Amino acid sequence: MALVFDVLAYGTLLLLVLTRRPLRAALAGLESWRRVALLALVLAVPVGQMIHKSEWTYPFVAWAMYTDRRPANVTWYEYSLVTSDGVEQPWPVAHEFSRLGKRVVWKLRLLEEAASTEQADRLLSHLAARSQVTHSGQPATAVRIWSCTLPVIPGATPAATTRTLRRTLVL
Repeated sequence: MALVFDVLAYGTLLLLVLTRRPLRAALAGLESWRRVALLALVLAVPVGQMIHKSEWTYPFVAWAMYTDRRPANVTWYEYSLVTSDGVEQPWPVAHEFSRLGKRVVWKLRLLEEAASTEQADRLLSHLAARSQVTHSGQPATAVRIWSCTLPVIPGATPAATTRTLRRTLVL
């Protein structure tokens, strides 16, 4: 319903602008290709705000200002390595594998949320085998996957974050 209202509101504003004689005269004085380009640019902003699927707007970024609701909570995954001497240490995957960057973290998140643990396990095992993060010099024997949640409520602080062990992958 809100989308219909927005379309009607933008359409009404566009019609009001076009009823002004000086603007119509200026538009009439433009070459046809310039009129089309100007109209496309004016329409691109509200259309970009209403589309919420970035694959539809590729190579432009979708700006889902009106279509997406705020998530109930912000969730992410953290990883830690457990060494053979039992020491657990944080494993900043995106930082350590900077050439892969956030893409590898995004892929791991997709696999975790899709319950594709077999594929996620293979990827984590492969990355852990190449990891150089173990400061103690001991080889990593397990990877712990932590699910972290920050509630989206007014006044929430990082102290409100919950961190629960999702699973442990034995290498």
